[in-house]
Amino acid sequence: MDFQLSFQFIKLSQNYEIRLSQPKIVNTQLYFQNKNKENGKKLRDANLYYPCRNIQTNQNFLAQFIYIEPNKNSQQEIEVLDLFCKYPHTNIIKIFDLIEKDHWYVIQEDITLNLEEFMKIRQQLPLSLKINFFNQLISGFKHLKLHKIILRDLQPKHILVKTIRDDEYILKISDFRSAEITENGNIQSINGMSDFAAPETFIEGETLTNSCCAYTLGMLLYYICNDGKIPFQTESYQDFKQKQKEFCQTLSIQQYQNKDDYKLRQYYKEMLIYDKNKRNQTFYNEFRQDYFLLDNLYFLKRSSQVGEGQQGTVVDAINIETQETLVCKMIQKKVLQNDQDIREIQVCEHLKGEHHQNIIKIIKIIKDSQWYFIFLEKCDKNMKQFILENQNNLTDLEIIDFLSQIIQGYNFLKQKKIVHRDLKPENIMIKFDNNNNKIYKIIDFGVSKIVSSQDLACTDVGSLLYKAPEILENEDGYTSQCDIYSLGALMYYMMYNKEYINAKSFTEIAQSQKQLKIHPFKCPDTMRNIDIKSLIEKMIVFDPAKRINWEQLMGYKLSKNYLDILNDIYCFLLIAQQTEQLLFDIQHKYKENVMLTEDIYAHRSILLKFIELTFQKINQSFQSNSVQFNESEYKINQKFNIDRWKMNNKWNESNQLLQQRQQRLGKLQITQSVQALNVIQNMEIKNSEMPLNFKIVHRFYIDLPNLLKNSIILQNESIKLKYHLLKMRNLFNDFTYVYILGQSVSNQYYEKISEQQMQTYIDSNK
Repeated sequence: MDFQLSFQFIKLSQNYEIRLSQPKIVNTQLYFQNKNKENGKKLRDANLYYPCRNIQTNQNFLAQFIYIEPNKNSQQEIEVLDLFCKYPHTNIIKIFDLIEKDHWYVIQEDITLNLEEFMKIRQQLPLSLKINFFNQLISGFKHLKLHKIILRDLQPKHILVKTIRDDEYILKISDFRSAEITENGNIQSINGMSDFAAPETFIEGETLTNSCCAYTLGMLLYYICNDGKIPFQTESYQDFKQKQKEFCQTLSIQQYQNKDDYKLRQYYKEMLIYDKNKRNQTFYNEFRQDYFLLDNLYFLKRSSQVGEGQQGTVVDAINIETQETLVCKMIQKKVLQNDQDIREIQVCEHLKGEHHQNIIKIIKIIKDSQWYFIFLEKCDKNMKQFILENQNNLTDLEIIDFLSQIIQGYNFLKQKKIVHRDLKPENIMIKFDNNNNKIYKIIDFGVSKIVSSQDLACTDVGSLLYKAPEILENEDGYTSQCDIYSLGALMYYMMYNKEYINAKSFTEIAQSQKQLKIHPFKCPDTMRNIDIKSLIEKMIVFDPAKRINWEQLMGYKLSKNYLDILNDIYCFLLIAQQTEQLLFDIQHKYKENVMLTEDIYAHRSILLKFIELTFQKINQSFQSNSVQFNESEYKINQKFNIDRWKMNNKWNESNQLLQQRQQRLGKLQITQSVQALNVIQNMEIKNSEMPLNFKIVHRFYIDLPNLLKNSIILQNESIKLKYHLLKMRNLFNDFTYVYILGQSVSNQYYEKISEQQMQTYIDSNK
């Protein structure tokens, strides 16, 4: 076996080996001006490819074999291919390496379908695809022109078709036998061309210009518009020359007004002119590249625009291997005029490879001769869209969650010595996780700067309404304190659904900000959390030195108000409801285990009592207009809409559910264990002495046998059950009176908690 393989495989280098069996041969019908002339340059009539493998990565490629002979055009072909290896293009075959071993082996991507085969399969193309294909071919030829390459000839079988996804394809020019790099814009004709080549390329010793490329492009467009048909068939060179001339003459008088692709046909009519000096070449400037395939992995369409900024356009993108959807910021190099313009590139390079969930993830940065491409993770919407969609519906907890996440993200930037300088709703994205929790991500570093301890930014940038006074005045420079001001303005917008000042121009904004020197900013009265209002007032301060800073924000405590406490108590009820249901679901499963069944029954009994008294507690709070909890009293705002709160929390449904479950439990005939029975009897005795409340009932729940510790059987049950049994026991130990900024509050969203978060909680309580 090893002996056989040694004949089949040849190692070209440390990275590549080729298989000599089953080579791929692509023949071309050529017309030779002089078949007997062997001294001049003569084009070969076939390309030879061997299957190739990267030894390190096991990736498959093709290795084009180019035989070096004095009378061939191979050296010029190698120069062209080497240039494409250094300067790749979406519409040029991807060249990975050129290896010289007596002859040349060009390592390139393996694409099995060509345009000739594609046209036979599809036959009639829709107009949009015809335009797209023509656009891609022009993009490829423009890349040739940019690098001073003239391609004398190109056939459909040498244009490869790479499928990206349904009805989206990339065309790639793959044959460069007839290509040559020119310094003065002129090259000489060579012996042997196909029926897609311009008339002048068949004239021996003729000087050729880019006009011959225009003719070949015209022939390819004719081929695409006419369903893969060529205009005439010939067998001899003389016959071909005659029919080619007649074709050009006939084409010049044809009319296409009734065709849906009239404009395309008009293009090739103006390109397929026999006289090389009269051909239209303006199409190079009339079409712009739309499709990009970068690193042979990242695909984007320039027309799929999702956003636009001062420096670049944001478009949808995709990783064609993983099918992961991304976005790409395209920044044209010619618009980068100074250091400020290239700042975003610098910051993104600085952050590349780093990861923080509250900073947009930079997947890849790619540059070519004209563009920078910054590939980013795709989010669902920005904060401005979210606020507009949820006017007056953002809760205090949502604002605190937002603030905590932004603090975490910004402090990560600070560690990297980056000042953002443009925090505003459009520059904070939201990505929903699998449980529909919102992950906030800071984006757009177009005005960010990497600073040292003594480096102050001094540029007039950012969105006017969110700019700090020191940016507008541009006097003494500014630090990360400018973003504290911006964040305060953004929080105000989230809380009140309007901007913090009523101004529409630079002058009005600057004047309003100067008033803050004399009259410190005050938030309007509201039924919202007073500590959030107070914090906003500490952020919207004229003097940067007097603002709260990022270090103080991390760990800042916000006291809960009456609504937070009400929601916490209702959350206790929901946890108890879910725990009781989970125990009901497994009780029948363990009916043979008498002791476990008795303990489960006791737990359910006390849980339902806890739920009943929690309902009672909330109703009492509504009646007394205050929430009393743990010796603290929280006055309910007179404007608070109790009915709306009940409706939002499905109050009536939960009440009905309690009654159904109490009836369900009452139908069971189960003898309780001695320990459980003692607990329940003690609870009843306590109730006869004084009315029970939900906190007292919870103490009796704690006295019950710990199901998780007393039953090995339950260790095999779901994470969800284990979490609820543990959480129910820790209910009041976990309770806090404050929110701590910079810490996750996702556990406050009980209904959205994920299994991963449940497991983390279980692990942390072992």
